[in-house]
Amino acid sequence: MIGLEGGGGQDTSFAECVQDRVAGRAGGRIDAGGGGVGGGRERFLIQHCKPVPSRYNPATKLDVHLQPLYSSTPDCHHQQRHDDHLLSQLFITQTSVAVMTSPTTAQNQNQQDNSRQDNIFPPKYTPQKSCCDLWCHKSSTERVVVALLLGALLIIFLTVILSLVYLRETTNQHYSLLYTGETDIKTSEERLAQWGAIHNVKIKPGTTTSAKAELATCQHPQCWSTGRRLMLMADKLADPCTSLFQFACGGWLRSAEANVTRAGNKDLDNVSVMDEKKAIIDKKIKDLILALDISSTNPMGKVRLFYKSCTQVDTIKQKGFQPAVEFLHSQFGKYLAPDRDDQGDLTEVMTDILRYAGTSLFDIGVDIDPGNNNNLLGVVRLPGASPFQPRLRQANQIKIRLKRSPELFSNNSVTSSYSVYKEIQAAADAQKIGRLFSVVENYQILNNYSQPFKQSTTDEIVGFVAALTKMVPGRRKEQGDVSGNRIYNKYNIAELQSSFRYVDWARLMKSLFGDHISRSQLFLVHFPSFLRQLDRVVSLFGVRVARVSLIVLFAQEVLDEVVKVDQSRMERWRYCSGLAQILFSDTTSNLFMKSFTEYDQQQMVLKAKEISKEMREEAIRQVETTPWLSRQTRSKVMQKLATTKVLVDLPTFYLNHSIIVNSLATVNISDKHFFNNVLHMGKHQRTWLYSLKRHGVSEEVFSWTLAASPLDVNAYRIRQFNSIVLPFGLLTSTLQGSNGVPSYINRGALGFIIAHEIMHSVDNSGRGFDLQGKLAQVWDQSSLIRYEKRAECLKKSYSSSHTRHGTYRGRIVQLNVDGENTFDENLCDIEALDIVSRQELRRTDKQQALPGVNFTKEQTLFINIAQGYCGNMGTLSHVLFTHLSQHSTYRERIDGMMMNSPKFAKAFKCGIGSRMNPAKKCEHMFGK
Repeated sequence: MIGLEGGGGQDTSFAECVQDRVAGRAGGRIDAGGGGVGGGRERFLIQHCKPVPSRYNPATKLDVHLQPLYSSTPDCHHQQRHDDHLLSQLFITQTSVAVMTSPTTAQNQNQQDNSRQDNIFPPKYTPQKSCCDLWCHKSSTERVVVALLLGALLIIFLTVILSLVYLRETTNQHYSLLYTGETDIKTSEERLAQWGAIHNVKIKPGTTTSAKAELATCQHPQCWSTGRRLMLMADKLADPCTSLFQFACGGWLRSAEANVTRAGNKDLDNVSVMDEKKAIIDKKIKDLILALDISSTNPMGKVRLFYKSCTQVDTIKQKGFQPAVEFLHSQFGKYLAPDRDDQGDLTEVMTDILRYAGTSLFDIGVDIDPGNNNNLLGVVRLPGASPFQPRLRQANQIKIRLKRSPELFSNNSVTSSYSVYKEIQAAADAQKIGRLFSVVENYQILNNYSQPFKQSTTDEIVGFVAALTKMVPGRRKEQGDVSGNRIYNKYNIAELQSSFRYVDWARLMKSLFGDHISRSQLFLVHFPSFLRQLDRVVSLFGVRVARVSLIVLFAQEVLDEVVKVDQSRMERWRYCSGLAQILFSDTTSNLFMKSFTEYDQQQMVLKAKEISKEMREEAIRQVETTPWLSRQTRSKVMQKLATTKVLVDLPTFYLNHSIIVNSLATVNISDKHFFNNVLHMGKHQRTWLYSLKRHGVSEEVFSWTLAASPLDVNAYRIRQFNSIVLPFGLLTSTLQGSNGVPSYINRGALGFIIAHEIMHSVDNSGRGFDLQGKLAQVWDQSSLIRYEKRAECLKKSYSSSHTRHGTYRGRIVQLNVDGENTFDENLCDIEALDIVSRQELRRTDKQQALPGVNFTKEQTLFINIAQGYCGNMGTLSHVLFTHLSQHSTYRERIDGMMMNSPKFAKAFKCGIGSRMNPAKKCEHMFGK
C-alpha cells in the first residue's frame, strides 16, 4: 500500500505502479517512445494498472490500491471499456484530492507531479534491498533460532532489572528495621523477626546486635587515624582511676623521653603536645618562607632573605660581637663618654633604648582603657623579656643556666619546692651579675675609660644591677596584682613626674607617641610603688652610673639574644621560623592562612562559631542553675556571657596583599647581616606600636596583633572587649581534617578550650569587668562571700591532692600545686569540662565509635581532652613552672579537673574513694 499525503504529500500510486511494470515485474517490456496524454504510454498504464477500491481519510490522506493486470486479457474490447471507466474514476478521485488541498499545497503538488512525469521512465532503475528482504530470505529454521536468541536476551534484561529493584527494596527494609538512632536493640530484633516471618526467612538470634555494632563504628579514614593516635598516646596498662594523665599520656611520655634521649639534650626536659602542635606550624612557616621568590619585584621575598641570614650560623659566629659593638657605639656612644657626669637625667638614653626594646627599669607600651574600650592608653609596665625571643620560648623556656655539680646534698631529707625555687632564683641573679664583667668587655662599653676608672665604674654597675634585681616585684606578686585587677592605675604627667624624677615624662611620651600628648593625658601604671623605689636607687647611685648600667643591661638582655647562637634549647630552623613570625607577623600570617583554600578556611571558621555558640549557651544554663548566686548577680553574669564575642574570623588586614606589600616597602633586609636585620625590624615594630595610639582603637587590630597572633595554638580572653580570640593556628590543630570524625572528638577538644575561656568571665579577674568590658564591681557582696567560700575548698583541694617527689642535684624535692596561684585556671578547667561533657554526652548515643579503640565513646571524650595537655617536665622545670605560671603542671592539670568530674568517674566506673573519685569533693562552683 502506497500512501498519498493529503497535506501537500506526493501522488505516488500511479507512478510506482508504472515503475514496477518498467522493472519487469509484470513480465513485459516498454519502449521509451510515446506522446502526450492519451498516447500509447498512457494506454499501457491503463491496461496494466488496475485501481482497486480505495480508503480515503479526508483529514489526512488518500489510499489507492493498484493491481497489476496481465497483458493476455481475453476480451480486449470489454477491457477497453472497463479501463475507460476506471480512468474516469481515478481522475475524479484525484480531482477530489485537489479540491481538498490548499492552493499552496496544490501548487507544490502540481510541481511534484510534473517532476514525476519527467521521471516516470528513468534511464536505468536499480532496485534496493529492504529490511524485509534480509529476513524473508532466511529459512524457517534460521528465523526460529534468531527469534529464540532475541527472546533470551529480553528475558535476561528483564531479570537483571527486576533483581536490582528487589535488592534495593529489601536493603531499605533491612536498614529501616535494623537500625534507627532512637530504637534499642530489642525493638530492632523484634522488627527484624517480624520482617523474617513476613518474607518466610529464618532470622538468627543476635543478628541485629552485630549488625548495629558494625554500623555504629566509623569507617572514615580520619576516624582510623584518630583512633590510632588515641591508642598510641595511651598507656593501656595504667589505671585511669589512679591517674588519667598516666592512662591517657603514658604512651606519649615514653615516646617523648626517647626523643630527648636520642637528641642527647638532657636540659630539654619540658616538652608538651601543645609544643608539638606549634612545631608543625613553625615547620610549615619555614617551608612557605623558603618557597618565596626573592626577586626585586616581590617585597615578600625579604622574609626569605631574613630567614637565610638567621640560619647562617657560621657567618654569625664568625662576626661575633663586632656588629653589636658597632651598633652600640653608633647609637649610644655619646652616653659612654668618660667625661659625662651626673648632670641631666635619663630621658634621652631611655628614649633611644625604647625605640628598640624595653629598658631594664620599665617598659612603655599601649593597652585598652579599662574604663572606656574606645580609648587606647600608654602603659608603664615592668621590664620584660627580650622582644627577639619566639613566643613559645618566652612562655615556656626559663633562661637559667645552672652548672651541673656533684651530688652535694645526697641525703634523705625532703626539700620543699619553694626552697629550691629561691635557690634557683638566687643562682640566676648571681649569674646575671657575674656576667656583667664579660658583657662590658665583649661589647667594649668602657674602652674609653682609664683602667682605674673602668674598674670602679664596673663595680658601680654591678651594685646598681644587684639593687635593681632585688627591687623588681616577683612573679607571684605580679600575677596576684593582675588577677586582682590592681594594675589599672591611672596617672597623668605630673603624677608620673613626682613618682620618678629622673625622666622628663612629658618629653619622653611626646618622643614616643607624638606631639599631641598633653600634660593632662592619662597613662596606666602597673606598679606605682616600683617607680618610687627606682627613684631612690637612681638617687643613690647617680645618673651617670644608671645611664651606663641601662646600656650594659640592654646589651646583656637584648643584644646577647641576637649575637649568640644557642642551639641547646631550640633547633636553629625553629628559632628562625619563630623569630620571623614575630618580626614579620603580617607576612607570615598571610602565608599561613593563604596556604589553605577559602573553602577550608570557611569550614573551620563556621565550625568554630557553631561550637562557640553551643558552649556559650551551655555556660549560660550552668550559671542559671547556680543556686547560691543572688538573682541580681546571676542575671548580670548571664547577660555578660550572652554578649561575649568570639573573634574567629580571619583578620582582614592579614589577608590583604596590598597592605602586606606596603608594610615591607621601607624594610631593608640583607641575607648576610642577621644582626642588622633584627635590630632594623625591632625598631620598625616599636615605631608601629607607638603609632597605634594616634590611630585610635581598632578591636580587630588590637586583638590580632597585641593580644594574639593567627599562628598561635592557644585561645585568649580580652576582658576590656568581653571577647575571646580563637587563632587560626588553633583551628587548624583541632579541626583540620576532622570531617567524618564523631563530634565528641573535635567538638570535645575545641569546645573545652572555648568553654575554658568563656568561664574566665567569672574568675577572680573576670568578675571585675562588666558586659561592656569596663572595670566595675558587678557582683553583690553576698554572692562574693559565697564565691570565696567555695573557692577556698577548691584551692585547698588542689594544694593537698597533688603531691609527689622528684630529685634535683641529689635531693628529694616535694612537688605540689599552689592552689592559690592557680585557682583561676583550675576553676575554668573544671567548669569547662563539666560544660563540654554535659553537651557531648547527650549525643554519644547517636554518634559512631572510633575503630580500633578499646574505649567507650564516653571514655574517649575524656581521654581525647586530656591528650591535648600531655606534657613532660623534669624536677627543675616543675619547680620553675609551679612558681612562675598560673597553670597547674601537665599531670596535675589533667588529673585535677577529672577528679572533680562525676561524669568522668561514671564513664570509667571509678569507685568512691579511689584517687580519681575521692569520697570528699568540693561542690561545683557553678551549676547544680
